[in-house]
Amino acid sequence: MIILKKVNINDLLSHTFVTSPGLTFGPIIFATFFFNLFLAAPNTGIILNGGNVNHNLKSITMKYVFSLIITATFLSCSPKLSDSRWGRSRWVLTEMKGVPVQLSGGRRDAYINFDPHEKRFSGNGGCNQMSGNYSLDKKNIHFGEVISTKMSCEDITFENTFLSTLNTVDRFEVKGNDLRLKRNRKVLLVLSAK
Repeated sequence: MIILKKVNINDLLSHTFVTSPGLTFGPIIFATFFFNLFLAAPNTGIILNGGNVNHNLKSITMKYVFSLIITATFLSCSPKLSDSRWGRSRWVLTEMKGVPVQLSGGRRDAYINFDPHEKRFSGNGGCNQMSGNYSLDKKNIHFGEVISTKMSCEDITFENTFLSTLNTVDRFEVKGNDLRLKRNRKVLLVLSAK
């Protein structure tokens, strides 16, 4: 038997609940079922396996408990962006292609600042200011449209290597305070949160 029930909530939202015996409930369908059953229409009769069951919740406490369950279910199902905390730190380049980078502790150290909401980054390549955008998909990352100022510096070769390596990165891994940028499985750049 298939059950189809439509519930209007404050004329703003409309939920449809469809199920059949043996169907595995995902967390969202489960939460929607309980919301429809107990909160949206507590006095509605619902047909289950051919019988008529009338649900009437008399305790407002039950509504709060189910609201809490629904909220927790939706929060646990929401996607968690890997870069959501990246914007809180300056990511200083500490290793490039397996070689440790000498840090001065000054403003000329190569670093990246991330803006997770805009999917943009800015920073310094060791000489020039740089910025661009990036995209994430699970553990994949791609840097694109990297632009930089064009000052001439003693160590411009280091900066050019950093920027060209950044353009080849396709994966990432966060390990402790380090962001490891990789090409396939090989770590190319290590940035440390400061």
